[in-house]
Amino acid sequence: MFLLLIGLATALFLLARNGKLGPPPWARSGGCRRPHAQAEATLADRLANGDITADEYRERLAVLRESEPTPPPYNPGNLR
Repeated sequence: MFLLLIGLATALFLLARNGKLGPPPWARSGGCRRPHAQAEATLADRLANGDITADEYRERLAVLRESEPTPPPYNPGNLR
């Protein structure tokens, strides 16, 4: 019985250390993110790498933010 407990504790320790023990993959991404967050991060990386100029960055960022969908207005009367 003692060896079983030691084995179980060792397995849990190794899983936790390797990052296999924790929240599911969809919960690790940071929850609800804006739809264009990844695109904005890629755009910032391209600016940092010198692939685009600051003017191009601002133009493309404005286009991304204009096309971002807005959530529907809150209407407590529609709750069922």
